[in-house]
Amino acid sequence: MAGKTRSFARTATLRTLLLDRPEGASTEELLTLGRFDCTHAQLDYTLHAMCATGQLCETTKAGARLWLLSDRTRRLMLAPDAVIPRTRSMDEPDLPPSRSISTHATSIRHKEAERQELAAAVARFRSEGGEIQVMENTPLRPDQSRRQINDAAAIFRSPDFCKATF
Repeated sequence: MAGKTRSFARTATLRTLLLDRPEGASTEELLTLGRFDCTHAQLDYTLHAMCATGQLCETTKAGARLWLLSDRTRRLMLAPDAVIPRTRSMDEPDLPPSRSISTHATSIRHKEAERQELAAAVARFRSEGGEIQVMENTPLRPDQSRRQINDAAAIFRSPDFCKATF
């Protein structure tokens, strides 16, 4: 729980630092100015995550990588009584913890996106007059007992079976 709290505090501090620097700042500058208790790689990971959610933009000037607040985030922070909205959508369901998969796995969300894309493709296909043929299920063979399996194997091993097939 403490790691999650520090992560949110880090992003809030980064937004505040970058609000004062409209020209941007490098990762090293942010690490020094913010006095973060994290490594360079951890801060870089946070910056990339903020960039992916649209809070930051990445630019290169004179061979140095600089981080800037996005226009949207800057407007929100400069507005009176600004509240930074959550990056996750409110209608996205919280998944229950599972013992079989990691709770941090993103594949569940990716699969949901694939399902929606497939449903849209099928709807488009049907709206253009396409027809989907639904095949019947093939019935399963009945389960064999251990005795039936042994008898069948014995028939295949018998010399009479070998003579009959060759």
